[in-house]
Amino acid sequence: MSARLLRGQVYSFDSTTWSAKVLLEGSQGEVVVPVGEWIPAGMLAALDQVAVLLFDDSNPGDGVVLGPYGAVQAAWTLVGLNLGSASGAGTGDLNMSGDLTAGGDVIAARLIPGNDSGAVEYRNLLLSSGSATAVSATDKPFAFLFISETNGNPAIFALNGSANNVDELSDPNGVFGAAAGASSYNVYYSAGNSRYEIENTAGADRRFRIMVLTTASA
Repeated sequence: MSARLLRGQVYSFDSTTWSAKVLLEGSQGEVVVPVGEWIPAGMLAALDQVAVLLFDDSNPGDGVVLGPYGAVQAAWTLVGLNLGSASGAGTGDLNMSGDLTAGGDVIAARLIPGNDSGAVEYRNLLLSSGSATAVSATDKPFAFLFISETNGNPAIFALNGSANNVDELSDPNGVFGAAAGASSYNVYYSAGNSRYEIENTAGADRRFRIMVLTTASA
């Protein structure tokens, strides 16, 4: 018997067995079908439409829910995703052991040692003029921020953790500042947003390459 691909409607989802009670098209009653482990539970709400692959019409257990078919009924949160040898991703997090690339260029990469002794983070960041964004990996007591604006302007900053202040260590071309609005590009602590930020006030969009080195947690 050949396999068949059918549409179905979810009646309920059991996260213990990772299976769903589904009404298949052309059927009069619901059947229990295993669900692919790649499908978040939030995409299996009651009345959601799904695609179901059956290998044996007489045995729904020998089949699988492949995923949603059309729109889902409710908002859902993607579970954590670990890539390569990475582990421990929380809900909504992506942990990877390698680099994130596009067109051969590294977009972002982060290595966090298992003993939480510190972190190294790389980012390729586009900031529009007049905007600011958070500096991540600064929940540690101390961090160095190495930043290079792609017109060839580099700088080094020290981020002093819970002291909420920034020291500018190097700025060869004099285009960076350590306070909001101080210069064309600024790294500072924002009391209003309770975070360290990078700001672009150059009057045009700018791309930055960033490396953050942090110490161990307090």
